[in-house]
Order: sequence, then structure tokens, then C-alpha cells
Amino acid sequence: MIESGVKLSIVITSYNASEYLPEAIESCLNKDFNFKYEIIIVDDGSSDGSIAIIKKYYDEYKGIIRYHIVERNGVDIKTVIPSIRVSNNMKYAFGIANGEYIICLSGDDVFSDNDAISRFVEYLDNNQDKVACYGDFTLFWNDGKEKKIVNNFTPGRLLFWASEYVHISSFLFRKICTKYLLDRFCDDTGMTYSIIYAGRIGYIKQEVFKYRQRDGSIVHNSDKVELNITELMLFQDILNFKKYYWSSLCRMHHPIAILFKKKDELDKKRYSKYLLNCENYANNILCNFFEYNRLSIGQRVKLRGLVLAAYASCYYHFVFRKARNLVYKIFGR
Repeated sequence: MIESGVKLSIVITSYNASEYLPEAIESCLNKDFNFKYEIIIVDDGSSDGSIAIIKKYYDEYKGIIRYHIVERNGVDIKTVIPSIRVSNNMKYAFGIANGEYIICLSGDDVFSDNDAISRFVEYLDNNQDKVACYGDFTLFWNDGKEKKIVNNFTPGRLLFWASEYVHISSFLFRKICTKYLLDRFCDDTGMTYSIIYAGRIGYIKQEVFKYRQRDGSIVHNSDKVELNITELMLFQDILNFKKYYWSSLCRMHHPIAILFKKKDELDKKRYSKYLLNCENYANNILCNFFEYNRLSIGQRVKLRGLVLAAYASCYYHFVFRKARNLVYKIFGR
């Protein structure tokens, strides 16, 4: 059992990352925290020895580590949508988390060797009006190459959501944010939406984690159309949540435009699992892209209007950002 009064829950999700998982776990354990914390590891039924590694760490750190292994027996891999499966694993971890604050990490990534997480915790302790804060991160490759990503500080929740990409592991957020999870997605962009929905956020200019780039990841294994379809499914969830429509249009303008452009090339059989999944939810825009030639004239006009609105929203936010940056340049932040 984990003691009560836990300040921080670190959620690690992994699948077949045995080569990197020990480094990920160690990057959590080597922190000199002055508060109680827990590590929750959710493994998606790995077959590469990851489970044995997790159990080894659990035996050594029973007062800190908990774990859950997701069953894969009987699961038809052809019907699995990776982002939704990862999101479900994260939802499970969020549901059992005891911490006041939560931070997430993939099993092949590592937290930076610094005091960023402690600073983030202190920031939220001292800023009760904020539901989350975020920092910078570094892309790194196994050959030693690195590229630092400095996140822009964008005041205003709507403008931030419309224009900024911040990896979910860059955030430390209050558990209350998990009350606003989307129906299907909370693995990255979806969780960012939930955080923005929950309240105001802050930025701390410090690197918090390192994001490993490898060929075996979900992103690298997915084709471009598949990634755009997933983004459109996320937009469907947002429409059903009924908040931040225009800023979401701006954020999703690229997948909307790409899928509209490729609408005559979309293969229903190849992407059938996505279509079947969307049937269970309202605002099934994805189906309209695949069935465009069968739509009525009114439905086609409506879909074209969505594409134009996405571009208009993107242009509006672009002009607003330029005007804001000019003001900052003249008068300072």
C-alpha cells in the first residue's frame, strides 16, 4: 500500500521498451524529492522482458512503485488503435493515482537530471490559481545526437491551445485536470486539451525531460494518413465536449485540410477500425470525408465550410500572434 499524503504521482506507460525502461525508472528514483511520491507503471502486455524488469523494481521499491499489466490475450491487434489504447492505460493510472500532482513519462524516455520537477511542484504549491505548469524538453537519439526544444510561453488558454505544441511529459498538472478527460484521447494532445479546459497554466524555463527518437515508436510506425485520422478523431471528441471550438479548428486545420484533399483516395477497408470506432460518437466528421461522394449537396457544402473555417481560424490566430509579439517587442512582456 502507498502511504497517504502523496504529493506527486509519476505515471509511466510502456510497451516492449525493456531496453530503455530501467533508465526511465531510474530517472524517477534518482530525484532528491523533499515530499512523498509514487511511481505507477502501466505496461501494455509487453513480451520482451519488460514485465520482469517492472517486477524487479517493484520488489525493491514496494513503498514507492505500483504496477499494472494490461492483458493482451484475445485482443485482435488489427482492431487496436494505439493512441486510444495508450490513453486507456493512462486513464487507469490516473484513476488510482494518490498524488495531488501528476506527471507522465513513456517507458523509453527519461526525466532530465535536474531539479525541474521539484521546481514545478513548488510553483503549483505557490500558485493556487494555476492547474498546471510546463517546461522545455530535448529530443535525443541513441547515437548521442540531441536537439533542445524550447517551448514558447503563450498567455491565454485559447491562444495556447490554438497554436502551441507541448509534449505531455513537459507538464506537471493537478489531479483535478483528470476530471476533464476526453472520451478517447489523453495520451498527448488530448491531455493538453483537458489541462487547458481545467484552468490556467504557467511556464518555467527549464528542461524537464528527454524525448527519445526511435524507429519502433507508435509515431514512427504510423502512416501520415493514419496520424491525421487520429487527429480528426480527437477533434470529434472535442466537438462533443463543446468547448474551444474555434481555437481547436486552428489547431486541427492541418489534418482537416489533408484529409479533405485526400478524400477521394481514402481506403475504407484499410482504415476500417477508425471508422468503426467513430460510429459510437456524435459529430462523425471522419465518416463524411470517406463518404464525401455520397453526401448530399448540403452536406458537402457544410464539410467544405468546415475546411474554410479551419483556415480562417488559423489565419486569425496567426495575425493575433504576430500582433502580440510586436507588442512584446516594443513594450516587453
